[in-house]
Amino acid sequence: MWFRLETAAGTAVCVTSVLILAACGGSSSSPTDPSPGRSVTVNFPGGPIYIGSTTPFEARETLSDGTTRVAAATWSSDRSQVASVTNLGVVTAIAAGEASISADVNGTRGSQLIRVLPDFGGAWSGIEVAAACVDSGALSGFCSLSGLTGQSFLHESSFTQNMGSVTGVLTTNDNQHATMTGTISVEGELQLNSAQALPPDPDFNMQVENWRSRADVPSRMTGTYDVIVTVPGLSGSARLGMRLDTVVKASASTAARRRDTASASNLSTSVRRYVRRSR
Repeated sequence: MWFRLETAAGTAVCVTSVLILAACGGSSSSPTDPSPGRSVTVNFPGGPIYIGSTTPFEARETLSDGTTRVAAATWSSDRSQVASVTNLGVVTAIAAGEASISADVNGTRGSQLIRVLPDFGGAWSGIEVAAACVDSGALSGFCSLSGLTGQSFLHESSFTQNMGSVTGVLTTNDNQHATMTGTISVEGELQLNSAQALPPDPDFNMQVENWRSRADVPSRMTGTYDVIVTVPGLSGSARLGMRLDTVVKASASTAARRRDTASASNLSTSVRRYVRRSR
């Protein structure tokens, strides 16, 4: 509400009883509100966003008449340690997690929640270490007599990844494979279920359990898993705690060359050697 006063000099003065908004044709002293019906959406090409990747984002403004246009924006990320964004809207994925990428256009904000994933898809090879061993029952003495603790072994695995869902195949020797499925947590840890190494070996059984791995650095995998060894007809078991040491992503041909030239044996070969010797 406002009214007009005439001063003694005949000058008109505008007076407001609440807020000075637009009296006598003057401009507002508060920030201009977005036009009614205007909105901003944040878009990107889609698909998984992997650690280490860069992805262009786009801000599209919808005007009050319903038309849309690509707009220059002020970009920001609410978790720059997960994903950073440049002034041009190019997002760099830094670490596993979720982040909201926002674009401000003419006082209106649009946001897009993204998830950054480690990339497990592909073939992996390298060295793993038997870091611990616990035995029981008729297999008591397995850990000390086999001498496996602290030894290095060949590692071969492959993974198929669909966003946060993964199927992994661990090769225990040339003929045996353990196929596992699981998910990647928001924080980036891959957890796979238990699986038996198949086809069964006539001398012993191997069960893979407690798979936990990460790929925080692209093309390098770290983690641990357990191998449970049992022998048909004997009580007890031996549990080997395996640690992924230098395991990197590789093509199938590269993995084959590494296998041919490596000095380490695979774990199942060493277990078989001990089991046959102890019978």
